[in-house]
Amino acid sequence: MFKGVKQYILGILILCYGQMQFSEVLIWKGINDNDSYLNRLGTSYGKYLLPAHNLAIGLGIYLHTKDIRPLLIGAIFYIIILFIYWSKEGTYSNTTFSNCGKGCSKFSGKLQWPYPHNWYLYSGIISAILIYLYVKPFFSKIYIIGIFALTLLGVSMLDYNDAIGSFWCWSTAILAPCIVLVNTLIIKNSGKGKVIS
Repeated sequence: MFKGVKQYILGILILCYGQMQFSEVLIWKGINDNDSYLNRLGTSYGKYLLPAHNLAIGLGIYLHTKDIRPLLIGAIFYIIILFIYWSKEGTYSNTTFSNCGKGCSKFSGKLQWPYPHNWYLYSGIISAILIYLYVKPFFSKIYIIGIFALTLLGVSMLDYNDAIGSFWCWSTAILAPCIVLVNTLIIKNSGKGKVIS
């Protein structure tokens, strides 16, 4: 049924943002076991992974179309974030901590990342623009952008203990198989035009 559907852009993007769950597993294990090495490892992995979303989308576009421009845009954005934030290595702690200690309830436990996330909105805008310009058919681009926007809106309305980022990561990671499946159906049913997703 799904033979021949190649979703490079969506696949590499999901692979990239899904790795944040692995980063958080290492951090939580480090916090729970008082293991600073695991905490530092998970924090560093997450720190260098977060700005890579546009790079992942650009790589997916390049693999499908051989157009290098989106990959360059992703690489430039990644380098800018490295220079603006991560070059100040001494400014930010290398470990992540829980903001509620051992008294965390099921929904209140969140990680307090040691660096700012105010640049992430720009990353999201760049991602949406690249997806809009390069993903085809039309309903695929609307679906992919819409599902990420709706999951962000949904967790913003829930807002358990200001843990929007964590709940957004969890929801999009859990929904990843559904996102791919529905997009595959959209591609299969489009029946015309060039497919790039």
